[in-house]
Amino acid sequence: MRFGSVCSGIEAASVAWHSLGWEAEWLAEVDVSASAVLAHRLGASAPRYPLEGSEKSLKRIQWGDQIVNWGDMTHLPEAVRTGAAEAPDILCGGTPCTGFSVAGLREGLADPRSQLAISFIHLADAIDEVRTSRGKHPCAIFWENVPGLRSDSANAFGHFLAGLV
Repeated sequence: MRFGSVCSGIEAASVAWHSLGWEAEWLAEVDVSASAVLAHRLGASAPRYPLEGSEKSLKRIQWGDQIVNWGDMTHLPEAVRTGAAEAPDILCGGTPCTGFSVAGLREGLADPRSQLAISFIHLADAIDEVRTSRGKHPCAIFWENVPGLRSDSANAFGHFLAGLV
């Protein structure tokens, strides 16, 4: 099985699924420190689409060429549709939870960081479009977030599930 990992962090999915023989097809992480860990552990490239203003910090890291780190995941749907990024068997990730967390301000989908949950849906749609056009099954989804998402007053989890369906 091949998977794409967004909001990859230190890439726990690769550690968890290694014993199953599953491999990451690509990663998407914008955080400089987490990206440096990905470069060290997995030979990941510098983020193709880094966060604005992070270029100086990125120059100090020794990057690899064994796996592509796309950086900003919002660019991935187009990359998948054009064939620049593969349409993997599984899409996994844990989009930012700050907008839903009981430790945060609980602004839900009104918090700009929470919009990456919607971007996750757009990416899943792009992957499924490519996979079904090739006669393959849609991708499996592995997504995690905080319990506060389910109790969001605007029903963000319901919107997320509806978007996936």
